[in-house]
Amino acid sequence: MIAGGSDYLVDPRTKELLGQTTDNISFSCQVPELEIIVFGDNIRFWAEGKDGRQWTTERLSWDGFAGISVTGGILIGKWYSAIDGNWHEFRMDLASGDVLDLTFEADFRRVKRVIE
Repeated sequence: MIAGGSDYLVDPRTKELLGQTTDNISFSCQVPELEIIVFGDNIRFWAEGKDGRQWTTERLSWDGFAGISVTGGILIGKWYSAIDGNWHEFRMDLASGDVLDLTFEADFRRVKRVIE
């Protein structure tokens, strides 16, 4: 169950709260053909299935996503770059969690260390 951006694992028979893992869920989408639910916060995505966590991405954005849609087993969205102040498109395979485009990591490598 998700409420107010937090996830709650609840036993459906007893209604007992079994656990809670995060308070920052900003995206969720059921993917019936893969038997998973995909979740996202402001920097990464992860998938939960009947046997638990299926995959978790690395950090994909400096701070936030926009324009997220799911089509044919692919999540398409935009990630924010603090380097150039722009939004950049990415695609992610929902079966594996593999990201098919450059994201945060490549952007982060462009940062130059400032030595005082």
